[in-house]
Amino acid sequence: MKYQFTQKAKDRKQELIKEFEAQVKASRKERKRLHKICVDEVPLFEQLLELDTELEPHKDLTQESWEVVYISHGWVKEDLIIKDPREFENDDMPSFTSLAERLRDFEHKKKNPHFINPKKDKRALYIEDIYNIDNWQRMDRRTSTSERLLKVFKEASFDLSLLDRHQTLYQHEGFYILLGLCPDIEKRYIAQWDMNATNFKDEDGFIEKGGLGESGRDYDEWKWVEREFKTKKRQLSRQERSNMSENELHNHIVVPIDIDKEQFIGWAKGLGYIKENTALRDVEEAPFKAEFSKMLYDQLIEKDCINGDLEGKWIWLKETGAYSHLVRMLHVNTIPTEYHTEESSNQIKWANLEHYIHVDYKGHPKDYRTTRQDAVIEEVVTYLLEGYNNTDRRHLKYP
Repeated sequence: MKYQFTQKAKDRKQELIKEFEAQVKASRKERKRLHKICVDEVPLFEQLLELDTELEPHKDLTQESWEVVYISHGWVKEDLIIKDPREFENDDMPSFTSLAERLRDFEHKKKNPHFINPKKDKRALYIEDIYNIDNWQRMDRRTSTSERLLKVFKEASFDLSLLDRHQTLYQHEGFYILLGLCPDIEKRYIAQWDMNATNFKDEDGFIEKGGLGESGRDYDEWKWVEREFKTKKRQLSRQERSNMSENELHNHIVVPIDIDKEQFIGWAKGLGYIKENTALRDVEEAPFKAEFSKMLYDQLIEKDCINGDLEGKWIWLKETGAYSHLVRMLHVNTIPTEYHTEESSNQIKWANLEHYIHVDYKGHPKDYRTTRQDAVIEEVVTYLLEGYNNTDRRHLKYP
């Protein structure tokens, strides 16, 4: 039995994409703010970035390397003018701190001296520079991860063939389905999502809306699957861990709990996220190769030309003239190449796309012309020309 997403699931995907678009916007804003702090407050910011930290002992900028950079640009170590607390006479000892506290402060200042520039109008401190640079670099990595997740979720298809391939599925796959995402998305993206979760505060200390915010495990859909199918593993005690073999411990921590596929399907159908696909087409009779069909499907979905499941009939959403223009453009540009090599003909074969796409029209599509959607169709065909036929867009032809 084939299954497809309902409109409810597809709407949920769009909600998720909007959430991640807000996250990307907020994280870029925060990254820009932290970068400005580095530019304003780290005197040799650009020079420090040129260092190859991969060569450093712990892959981080050491104080020794930091000092070399500043010294090479004429900066000098500031003389410590604080007196060693042990040299105070009893009568001179400040009463507001203990000797131990003063000694710790003294040793800290000895190990972390300020450097002064040649003009003696700027000072730099290793721990302050590293703090600012680390904050910006962490935010840069978070932003990149957020952008990557947004791209993965945007490009995720509505393919539910996983439910036909296996007898069981895992929690992250069930979670993806409830979000309207193809369950074949790799599990590692859940881990990246979890590690990337953070919140931003505004100048008054309040949490800003649209930050990276919640991890995937904080979402209601994750908790629904966890509760319904008892997939959450209990924490092990120290004694239990010590009594387990390495393999047993690995299985408990890493290997996910199986979810019965039929039980999940019944549950997800009841929630309104999936349904049986009654509009299947005979894949064996498809005129084009699966690789081309998938590329064409993805492009038409992206341009809002169709909806429907990859393996089902695609419902045409644009005007009939746009469909007619698509057929003509594919023909005149001999896309896909191998089909036109094997089935060479000057006649347009309208039946080819009819295998994939259902268009509601009267008469014949050749009788329709479009004036509003030409540009959209030409973008699709240009992508296929370059991505599938490996032909430069300069050779695009028009009917």
